[in-house]
Amino acid sequence: MIKGIIFDFDGVILDSANIKTEAFEELFRSYTDDISEIMRYHKENSGYSRFIKFEYFFTEILKKEYSDDLGLQLSKKFDLLTINKILKASKVDGIERFLSETNLQCFIATGTPQDDIVMITKERMLYDYFIELIGTPTKKADAVNMIMGKYDLRPEELVFIGDAESDQKAADTTGLTFIPRLTSENLDIYSKHPYAIKDFTHFEEMLVKVEEDISE
Repeated sequence: MIKGIIFDFDGVILDSANIKTEAFEELFRSYTDDISEIMRYHKENSGYSRFIKFEYFFTEILKKEYSDDLGLQLSKKFDLLTINKILKASKVDGIERFLSETNLQCFIATGTPQDDIVMITKERMLYDYFIELIGTPTKKADAVNMIMGKYDLRPEELVFIGDAESDQKAADTTGLTFIPRLTSENLDIYSKHPYAIKDFTHFEEMLVKVEEDISE
């Protein structure tokens, strides 16, 4: 029996995944004229911490020195490019109704920094729907394991809703059923997934299907 849901945030609760893609492009155009490899890596690793990407961009692509201080500087610039847009981004259809009506335990595990996810959900009047919100530096699989241990939940009692392969990896690693939310950036990966959803307007029906499959 499903007792809880772990949500990614950008691209799942808010239509905001493309905001961060555009921000990476704008941020790194000041470092190189050719950002194709940077954007390829970003898209292939969607959902991972920005700091992991910053370090890879500098050390592996730009072949420049990277430090934690530089990462913090880049993160501040990244926030300036994204926070106001995220605070205005549309909520995914049906999500607020679902969160306000469900009896399931709801959690967030996201690549967004911890302080940012708390601030954003409070500003968007979403914070109180969640029992716990876990952002970076905690990795998503670690967040799932923390949630299962703290709230005495088994893998078959949870589902993970995400929009990126990092979300699916976290679900697979911890034994959870993965439900992809389709966006313009992941249609080629998840359009044929048996549990794929466009939004949350009929999400309860999908949960029934998932629960039936889990119990078989």
